[in-house]
Amino acid sequence: MYNVRIIIVFFFSCFSFSSYADFFSAINDEPTIYSSNSLQEFVSTISQYEADTPEKSIFIQKTIDYYKKVHILNSIQKNGYIVDCIPFAEQPALIDFPKLAESLIDDVKMNFSQNFAELVRIGNIFEVNSSLECPYGSVAIIRPTKMLLTSKYTNKKDFFSMNSDRDILFNSSGSGYTWEQGINANNQLIQIKTEKAEAFFQGPQLQSVTSSSYADHSIAQFWLINRDSVGTYSVEFGLIASAYFTPSPSTSIFIFASVDNYGSKSCYNMYCSNFVQMPGTPAFGVPIKNKNTDFIFQVNHIDKNNAQSGYYLTLVSGSSSAQMTTLSMGYYPDHVYPSTNVLPNAFSVGAEVYANSPNNGTVMYGNYVNPYPEYQGEKQISIFTQNGNYFPFYSSVGAFPYNLIWHFGQKK
Repeated sequence: MYNVRIIIVFFFSCFSFSSYADFFSAINDEPTIYSSNSLQEFVSTISQYEADTPEKSIFIQKTIDYYKKVHILNSIQKNGYIVDCIPFAEQPALIDFPKLAESLIDDVKMNFSQNFAELVRIGNIFEVNSSLECPYGSVAIIRPTKMLLTSKYTNKKDFFSMNSDRDILFNSSGSGYTWEQGINANNQLIQIKTEKAEAFFQGPQLQSVTSSSYADHSIAQFWLINRDSVGTYSVEFGLIASAYFTPSPSTSIFIFASVDNYGSKSCYNMYCSNFVQMPGTPAFGVPIKNKNTDFIFQVNHIDKNNAQSGYYLTLVSGSSSAQMTTLSMGYYPDHVYPSTNVLPNAFSVGAEVYANSPNNGTVMYGNYVNPYPEYQGEKQISIFTQNGNYFPFYSSVGAFPYNLIWHFGQKK
């Protein structure tokens, strides 16, 4: 299926970097808000939003604080959404940690310069090509929507625990979560002890949310997870169909990490100060332009005994008619978690839907997964629901009720 795989080495090279006029470093000047009427209007508008939950109120204030200190190099206006290009060192994970940013810049410059052609190629899959439309050395972030800032539906829940009688009663009106996970022969969830993972996502044309269901989402993802007596900690990657990042439903790459048991410090994409994204890489939340594209997500935990220790995300994309591109997107540093004892260490995979009402047209989307050799047992799929909202899923005896859309334990 794939003709060529181009591997991009992330960080830590011994070669020197030639000089460029760039925007990797922070800018010593007044933040953009003081010179931009449109940005002032954006901050003023979101300050008047009423959030559904206390966590969302905190989220709004953190967003306001961020836009009051960042330098926006370019704003790309699309159909109902805006993508801002900001210096690498001023992304949410680095703007308050200048020493960390400076320690990364030399190697990031090297990586960016050597792999610009691959960044351009993969950027063409999305509605915004960050490598071409943003200044050299900057990172693209989609500006948060009202839905994302205010709605409880976009505060991703720990759905593993949301199956109590109270939750089912609470959602008896029809709204609620439905999800699938791999289970073994004893009906236990498959969670493989490992510090790495990989999942194959076939072109997401099967994934959809109806245009009128703005609270709905459909997720296909894999994750590393850890639980203790206090809560759940995770690092999660995949594809999402929703209206959370754009004014109408679209399909995009998403990342998520539960660093405080799905509290106010845990959120999608770049909106929390957790994920360090590489310059020129696709902006999370920007719609996928070519839905026939296949994606392979790979994550590896790398322990360097410093701030560069963490969970590194690699994205492989392409189609049967084009060569594959492998791109390092960035990493979740270990220090975003409260302690080393709760670092995610068990691989699992699943598909999830939140639907306001059953059978409203929102579709659950699946994926092919390649578990690591540590797990050799029988694999099958189990489905869980809060509201009787069942979706087509794969079982050991065949697909029901539609074509095969979910496979666990295989790779295309």
